[in-house]
Amino acid sequence: MSESLRDLVVSLSLQTDNFTRNIKSVNKQIQEAESQFRLAAAGLENFESSAAGLSTKLTTLNRRLELQENIVDQYSKALDAASDKLVECSARERDYSQRLVRAKDAQQALKEQIAAASEQVKYFSRTLGTSDSATIAAQANLDQLKGEYRESVQEVKKLSGQHVALKKSLQNAADGVSTATINLNNAEAAYRNTEAEIAKCNKALRLARTDWQSASKAMADSQKTVTMLVKYIGLAESKFRLATAGIKDMDTSVTGLSAKLALLKEKLDLQEDSVVAYEKALKAANDQLEAAYAAGDIELIEQADDAVTDAETALNNAKAAVKETQAAIEKCNKDLRTAKSAWIEAGKSLESFSKACERVSNLTGAIGRTLTTVMTTPILALGASAIKASISYESAFTSVRKTVNASEAEFEALSDEIKTMSTEIATTADDIAEVVAIAGQLGIGTDYLTEFARTMIDLGNSTDIVADEAATTLAKFANITNMDQSKFGNLGSTLVELGNNFATTESSIMNMSMRLAAAGHQVGLSEAQILGFATALSSVGIEAEMGGSAFSKALVKMEVAAATGGQALTDFAGVAGMTEEQFKALW
Repeated sequence: MSESLRDLVVSLSLQTDNFTRNIKSVNKQIQEAESQFRLAAAGLENFESSAAGLSTKLTTLNRRLELQENIVDQYSKALDAASDKLVECSARERDYSQRLVRAKDAQQALKEQIAAASEQVKYFSRTLGTSDSATIAAQANLDQLKGEYRESVQEVKKLSGQHVALKKSLQNAADGVSTATINLNNAEAAYRNTEAEIAKCNKALRLARTDWQSASKAMADSQKTVTMLVKYIGLAESKFRLATAGIKDMDTSVTGLSAKLALLKEKLDLQEDSVVAYEKALKAANDQLEAAYAAGDIELIEQADDAVTDAETALNNAKAAVKETQAAIEKCNKDLRTAKSAWIEAGKSLESFSKACERVSNLTGAIGRTLTTVMTTPILALGASAIKASISYESAFTSVRKTVNASEAEFEALSDEIKTMSTEIATTADDIAEVVAIAGQLGIGTDYLTEFARTMIDLGNSTDIVADEAATTLAKFANITNMDQSKFGNLGSTLVELGNNFATTESSIMNMSMRLAAAGHQVGLSEAQILGFATALSSVGIEAEMGGSAFSKALVKMEVAAATGGQALTDFAGVAGMTEEQFKALW
């Protein structure tokens, strides 16, 4: 029996050593194949995404798949061998277990026989004497039974030791089956992963052999150009508002119409440039669609088809905007001609009037003429203008009184601050009062009203956002996020800085921020982080209406996943390339 156990142990050891050597050899070959790919790619930019790089990668992956198939075969054979050993060990363990039971039964029977024989010897010795033949025979029988019992004790001890060894071998064999099963499952999973990589590489290779990459770059360049042009149009309109602030009769005076015409011409130039950019984007989208068909990629065909539709829609809208601006220029030219003709008629009337005045002046003298020209008329005009401005401002400040909860002294101080501000920035006191009224209506504290108004008007003057629109949106944003109202200046500066440094506009960032504010605040994002996400999303062309809602839902889902765990946390962690614990801790 001991030799059989030794043979089993030696057999298992030899098989394990051979198997380990085989697996190590195959893994080294896989590492060698992958190192050859890294060597080929070293120093070459975008090698992995090029047709040559993908071809090399495909060769490496096919070699890896071949070697992994060998590993799967090795592990499969190892599992079969381990299962056979388990069956063999199980049979031997059952056999020796039964032997041990029989030996223990025999030992117990001998023990009972010895007890009976001992009683017989005592009886014969007491009744017949120790020298009687019957007593002597009974004693001999007892001695023989005791000898057999000692042998049975040794047999039970030996069988117990062998049974313990076989139970250990059986457990080792069972562990071997478990290990072999795990190794085989892992090898098969690695094999399937490589198959998936090969499919993905083939797909990428088919695409790389088309014009997809160049079309994608052309599309991205066109979209970037369009975004910049939209921003320039917004800046031009902002500059126009700043330059014409305070000009009366904007749509009827020569000055106002001339400024408006200049803006419209600048706007038309930018819009015509955007039409060219949209035409390039449409061509790039059609090139992408053609490349997707050539690659036979259904998913990319659908993506490119949607891009063509979007590009056609955008181009049509751009052309319509050009026509609208051209019509506006035509109307503005017409109005300007009318205004200029009115000035000519007025000039003729003034010329006739001046001749009449000259005749009268001969009668009235130089002094009267000087007093009338230099003092009386300007004073009357100044007085009328001052009265009109005062009435207009008081009307505007009435709105402030309706929305702001303050004492009379605070109202007087607020009015003084508004008037002082109107002398420092290119905006009338009426407009400042309107922004202050909006701020009061939206819950901005009395101490922060003028600072808030200055920030909103600065945004209106330097970005594509209108001041009252900025006031309404940013006040709501602050209320949603519970932002400290003393930070509106910081918020405005951040908005301008992001608009100046990324391919998006301040209005797009502001609209996207409003869409993200509730969800962002719910999951613990700061105002700066919300603005950062909004900038990133809007700079790649995602619209606030749909993109903001979708991203907000994603934020909430990640928050719930981090809090409750489950499959959702596993999925998010997998996408982020982290463990569940790392993702949860980072979140």
